[in-house]
Amino acid sequence: MKIYENNKGNITIEWDIMIKQMYDFIGLYDHSTQVMNDYIGYWNIGGYQGNGIKDTGIACDRNCDYYLKYWRVVETNSLTAATTTQSIFSSPSNYKVIEIATLKGNPSISISGEPGEPLLVKWSHYKCSNPNNFIGIHSSNNSLPHNPSRYLDWCYANKFNGEFKSKLINRGLPYYAVLWAKVKSSQKFIPLSISSKLGPSSKRLSIVEAYNTNENHGPLSNSINLNIRWHNIHYYHIHDYVFLSINKNVQITENNNNNNNNNNNNNNNNNNNNNNNNNNNNNNNNNNNNNNNNNNNNNNNNNNNNNNNNNNNNNNNNNNKKNNNNKIENKALSYLTGQSYLVKNYSNGICETSYQLNGLDESEDFVANYCSYSHEEKKYTLIEQRVFKEYSNWMSIHWEKIKNKMVRELIIPGSHDATTYAINSSSKRSPDYKSPNFTPDLIISKWSKTQSATIYKQLLFGVRYFDLRVAPYPTTGELWTIHNMFSVPISEVLDDIERFMKNGPKREILILHWNHLDYLSKEQHVQLQTMIKQKLSPLMAPRTLGNDVTVQQLELTPIINVYDDGFKKSEAEESQNPKNDTIEFEPLFWYFYQSLRSSYETKEYHTSKTVIRFLEREIEKNHSTFWVLQCILTVNSQLNFNNIIKIAKDSLFSWNNSEIPTFLNFLDKLERNQTKCNIIMTDFCTFMDVTQYAIRRNIS
Repeated sequence: MKIYENNKGNITIEWDIMIKQMYDFIGLYDHSTQVMNDYIGYWNIGGYQGNGIKDTGIACDRNCDYYLKYWRVVETNSLTAATTTQSIFSSPSNYKVIEIATLKGNPSISISGEPGEPLLVKWSHYKCSNPNNFIGIHSSNNSLPHNPSRYLDWCYANKFNGEFKSKLINRGLPYYAVLWAKVKSSQKFIPLSISSKLGPSSKRLSIVEAYNTNENHGPLSNSINLNIRWHNIHYYHIHDYVFLSINKNVQITENNNNNNNNNNNNNNNNNNNNNNNNNNNNNNNNNNNNNNNNNNNNNNNNNNNNNNNNNNNNNNNNNNKKNNNNKIENKALSYLTGQSYLVKNYSNGICETSYQLNGLDESEDFVANYCSYSHEEKKYTLIEQRVFKEYSNWMSIHWEKIKNKMVRELIIPGSHDATTYAINSSSKRSPDYKSPNFTPDLIISKWSKTQSATIYKQLLFGVRYFDLRVAPYPTTGELWTIHNMFSVPISEVLDDIERFMKNGPKREILILHWNHLDYLSKEQHVQLQTMIKQKLSPLMAPRTLGNDVTVQQLELTPIINVYDDGFKKSEAEESQNPKNDTIEFEPLFWYFYQSLRSSYETKEYHTSKTVIRFLEREIEKNHSTFWVLQCILTVNSQLNFNNIIKIAKDSLFSWNNSEIPTFLNFLDKLERNQTKCNIIMTDFCTFMDVTQYAIRRNIS
C-alpha cells in the first residue's frame, strides 16, 4: 500500500488489487490507535472494481501522522451468504491488520518571549491544519502538558498565519506551546507537537538579614533576623509562596497547599475595602476576591468568605486565625516559623519572616523554600531551595571546583566600609569627615552607616573581602574603625575574624583591606600591625606568593592582608616627601599599590546608572592584581535644595535598597556575557546577596 499527498492537497491511497478478498477494507487514521473503528475514512475494497488508486478527498494536514491499515476477516468459514459487510464491521474482533502504510507529518511549534513581554507562539502548516485543531499555551513544573483543557491561552491552529501573539505576559513560569488535534471518533484531543520549555526564570532565592532601622540598633546583637529574598520580583504565579524550614526534606501536601492558596488574600482585599470597619475580615477563597472588591460597603464586622468546600461551620479553621502579618499556621510542612508567605504580597521581593536566629551557631542549618503552582498539574512544586549553611562554608564546599583558580579570577563578595554597623547619632565624628560641620549627627550617621551586621555575621553570610578603615579614638588613642564617624574598636573586628576561623585553618579565603590609614602615626602603624599578627598570624599569607596566587596555595594561610599606608615605590623615588613604607619588614602584609585595584570616582557615584557606566569601563581594563567593582552609591553633598531635602528625608539604606534590583540586573548581564570580574563590593552586604551569585559563577 501507499499513502501520499496529491497535488490538490488531499490524501491519495493505493493498494494491490490482486490480493483482495471479499470483505477486505482499508481504514485511514489520523493518529496511532489499535481501535478499528477510529478511522477518519474507510473503503470496502473487497468488491472494488477500480485500479487500486483513490483520492480520498480528505485534506492532508501536514502536522499529522496518517496510518493506512488493510483489514481482513480472520475466519471466512464462519461467514454465510446472509452475512453482510455491516454486520462484520460491527464486530471488529472478526478482523486483523495485514498491512500498514504511514504518511509522517512534520509538525513544529515554538514559544518565546522575554520576561515581562507577551508570549509568542509559532507553528508550521497552518494553511492545511484541521479547523478543529488548536494551539494551547500551558504552564507545567514537572511534566509535559497532557490535559488539553488546562491551557492558559489558545487559538485555532489554522488562524493567525501560524504566529500567535498571546495577551499572556511571560511571568517567569515554565511555559509550553502544544498543537492539539481532535480525534474524530472519540472527540478527544491528542498532542501533535509540543514545544521546548520556555523558562522558568530563576528566582535567585536567598536568605538575607533584615536591616534594623532603629537608629540605636545595638552593634553587638548576637542574633540574625532571617528573611527570604528573591530576584525577578515581577514574574511569578499568583499562588507562589515562600517559607523557611529546618531542613531540605520538606513535605508538600495538597491540603496544606490549598490552605496556602487561601492565605494572605485578605491583605489585598483589605486595601480595597476602605469602608469596612470590620474586626475580623478573613477572606479565604481566592475566587471571592472580585466579589469582595465589588461589595465594599456590604460587609459585616465578621465577614468570612469560606473556601471552596464551604466549611462554614469549621470554627477551628487555621486560616480564620488572626493573621495581620500575612502568615498561616502549618506545622505539617516543617515550617520553621509555622508560617508561609504569598509572593504576590511582597512587591519588593523581600519577605520578613520574623524568625530570629540566636547564638549564631555555625552548626545550625536553615532552608529558604520557593513553591510554585502548576496550572497543568493543579498542584504545588518545590522549585528552588537555598541552604543557609552553604553561605558560611561556600569556598570549602566547592573547593575542588575552585582550587585551581587564581584568586584574582575568583568572584568574591565584598563589604564596603565593613565595620560601620555600630554607627549612630551618638557616635563621634572621625577625622575623615569632610562635609559641613553644621550637619546634625543624626543625618551624618544615617549616611555613614553602610553595614548593619557585625563582621562575624558578614562572614556567616559568605562575605570574604572587607574594606577596613582605621584612626585613633580622640580621647583614648585606641584604634577604631571609621567612616565619617567612629564605629568599633579594631580589637572587636579581629575577635570576630578569629572566632570564625577558630577551628583550625578553614578553606575560606579572606582579603582584609586596611586603608584610609592617613591618621595613624608611625607608632600606631606598628600597633595596628602587631594587633593583627597577634590574632591572625598563623593564617596570614605571605606577600611573596604574588598576585597570581591560586586558591590551592592559600589552603593553610587563607588570609591576605592588603595594607594601604599610602606608600608607593615610584613616589618614594621621585617625591621629596614620600610616604613611609611601614610594612617593608612585614612580609605578611601585601602592598596595596602592587596587589589591589579599587577604583572610584566620586562624581560618577551619585546614581546607579553612572556607577554602572563607570564599572563597565573598569571591566574592560586588563587586571593583573586583585580588583574591586564598587557597586555602591554616594550621596551628592553639594549644598543645593534638592540634595538637602534628600539628605534630610532619606538614608543610605533606603536609597541603596531601592537600587538593589538595578545592580543585580547589572551582575546578571555580566553573567550572561561571561564577563570576568573579581571582588564585588556592596553596602548592606547581608541584605544584598552576592554570595549565591559568586557561587554560581565560580563553579559554572
